[in-house]
Amino acid sequence: MLNRVIVKYMVKNKQSFYGGLKLDKSVVVKLYTSATVWEFKQEVSRMLGLAPKYVKFELPNKTELRENQHGMVLQQLNLKNGDIITAQKISVKE
Repeated sequence: MLNRVIVKYMVKNKQSFYGGLKLDKSVVVKLYTSATVWEFKQEVSRMLGLAPKYVKFELPNKTELRENQHGMVLQQLNLKNGDIITAQKISVKE
């Protein structure tokens, strides 16, 4: 069981001249390592108040979670307790 995976939610800073990213909030997620990536994305998106398709996740090794990884379990991503995953809101053309 992953007791503590921290998700940092980043939003664009509109007050900054360069439009950099700033930390909006952090969420601590407790999940089993047998949970799928899709279940993880759904849970975190629900906590942030967004739909899963509007959130981009970056793992601690700077790789991005892709849509073809939804069936993988979290253990396959080599996540450990205390890892920090960065989430960003994205815009999707519908």
